[in-house]
Amino acid sequence: MRILWVLAIGVLRLAAQSSANCDIRGEVRDSVSGAPVAKATILLEAVAGSDRYIASSEGAGKFCFKNVSPGGYFASVEKMGYLHDKESAEVQVVAPQAADVSLAATPAAEISGRVVDADGEPVPDAGVSVLIQVWRHGRHVRTSVDGGEANERGEFRIGNLESG
Repeated sequence: MRILWVLAIGVLRLAAQSSANCDIRGEVRDSVSGAPVAKATILLEAVAGSDRYIASSEGAGKFCFKNVSPGGYFASVEKMGYLHDKESAEVQVVAPQAADVSLAATPAAEISGRVVDADGEPVPDAGVSVLIQVWRHGRHVRTSVDGGEANERGEFRIGNLESG
């Protein structure tokens, strides 16, 4: 029993050391459920200059950037099934302090359905699009998102949409 206790302390110390060496550390959480998002790609891009860094979140949604040059950065997250982060978090790296950042990944929504004619028969290869409302110059404007074509059974699926 004593051996297991010493082993557990060694593992905790190792985890703390690896986290302590990060210039930027943080976590990615699902913006709806609050659950950690594993295997997300975190992009770090310099505000001024061309420095770029990439990391991945682990099972608990945690990530770490090491050997990052001091300065300002935009951090964003990408993962299949989530919208591309449009509003990046801004992070300042000031040696020797580690910067902490929390990122939210917004699940993508989808619309699916079936196109039928007046008799209820499927309409193969029907063009399908979604009309969305966005803000432009302080006003709501409607714009179309192309969804492609329905299949031979009239079925369609349009993904990577914001919910609402």
